[in-house]
Amino acid sequence: MVRFVLSPGRMRIVLLCALLIPAGCVSSDPSPADDLAGAAHADLAGTRSVDLAGAAPEDLAGVPPADLGSGADDLATAATAGYTLVYENGFDTLTDLTNSNGQYGSGTVTTSVYATGPGSFRSRPASVSAGIRSEWQSATAAQNPSEGAIEYDVRYDYVVQGQCHSLQWHPETAGGSASPGLWHEGGKLSFIVWTSSTVDKYPTGVTIVKNVWQHFRVEFKFGSAGYLRFFIDGVKKLDQANIQMGDGSGQYLKLGFNGGFDGNVAEAEKSDIYYDNLKIYKKD
Repeated sequence: MVRFVLSPGRMRIVLLCALLIPAGCVSSDPSPADDLAGAAHADLAGTRSVDLAGAAPEDLAGVPPADLGSGADDLATAATAGYTLVYENGFDTLTDLTNSNGQYGSGTVTTSVYATGPGSFRSRPASVSAGIRSEWQSATAAQNPSEGAIEYDVRYDYVVQGQCHSLQWHPETAGGSASPGLWHEGGKLSFIVWTSSTVDKYPTGVTIVKNVWQHFRVEFKFGSAGYLRFFIDGVKKLDQANIQMGDGSGQYLKLGFNGGFDGNVAEAEKSDIYYDNLKIYKKD
């Protein structure tokens, strides 16, 4: 029997010689089982090699290399093709968090829980800057491209169900709201884009999972003909094109919890979220 195993950029023919060689099969290539080592069951259940070989880059966006097994470098490159990495932060030391913006509240860098060691940003809110928040805030224009992508690992340990967000681009407009922000609504994730005259909502339908590391990727373009695409562990959850993104004043990224907008400060302060491996890309 001849089995065809396809992987990006090549095809291998493995001769399964069970009838000819009792000891097993002989191949000029290592066992194909090694190709999927480390792959998450949920990501690869029922997936044939041909499915990955023919996958478009946008379908693979945000898939951590560890979940792709063999060919991971090729697929990770495909997922970021057309983008230039402009910033990354592993939140390994306290100075990775404590910039001059002072938005991190009771948050800190912990070495006890992380996606990739030695540390991660533990977002623990407090009353800061007229809000209940714990956020890392971008500090330079280079960290805020008008078109690009961000990706990061996140783990929600205590989920505030609503009236809060756990990621936002804040407009330069004084008194403006997240535009867009990744809001919690009834325990589900929704992107909401604020302008001075409109509030546009884009539900993902995704229920927030607790106590599990997930890989989030957001692809975006700001402006009146913008777009917004959202991936979790490489699976596309939202794809909106030709939408208003931002209010036109410019924006800066904030990663972390911000909430208590219903006045329930005690509940908001229970939020407990970990972030790791933030990367910011500019679209080429």
